[in-house]
Amino acid sequence: MFRLALLSIAAVNAQVDSEPVDAQVESVDTPAARLLGRKQRVTANLCGGDRCKGFKGKATATQRGDGSIKWEIRVNRVNVKKLGFTEDENLIDQCMRNGFLWHVHQTRVPADGDCGKTGGHYDPTFECGPASNNTPEECEEENDGRLKGEDYKTRCTTETPEDCEYGDQSGKFDVIPAKRTRGRKNRIRAEEPEEQELSISDLKDKSLVLHCKLDDGGAPRVVCADFK
Repeated sequence: MFRLALLSIAAVNAQVDSEPVDAQVESVDTPAARLLGRKQRVTANLCGGDRCKGFKGKATATQRGDGSIKWEIRVNRVNVKKLGFTEDENLIDQCMRNGFLWHVHQTRVPADGDCGKTGGHYDPTFECGPASNNTPEECEEENDGRLKGEDYKTRCTTETPEDCEYGDQSGKFDVIPAKRTRGRKNRIRAEEPEEQELSISDLKDKSLVLHCKLDDGGAPRVVCADFK
């Protein structure tokens, strides 16, 4: 199962960026790791907007010796206006109020930094939400005729994270808040459900993408970074 801890929520603005930032893979050598197997960690440094003025934060996934994966998201700066995805004050307000969806996408960020070219959600088990990287035909074939996106929002919840796509982190763990309190940081911790077999090696050729969550269900991609 998963464990989610929202240690502090803050209040600020937000901003958009589609420039990829390197992620670093690190092995952690401790006595416990040597006993249970070596830990591995990937870190994606997230930067949105010009010189990270729209969003600055770090996402870390750590795989322990028992195979379980824990996420930690630290948000240092949010200014939605400076993300650049819109000049519509209403949409900016919605993003600030609703927060950021976050997902593992199928492909890496291209050289031009366009977050829109990172494919759909990583979904090797064909849970087939509407943003799955699998095609409608593949989803229907693998799920006995169930259409892509059908009943996904009722199947995938924070109470049933095992029924979500491997790459639908906000479906499993909830959104990253876009608001922060002056002088304080947002930090989110979550653990991948044990029923899923996501591994660090799965992440190394993929990307992490943040979307603004809008009232009408829209979710423009505003920040992205590669895992390496």
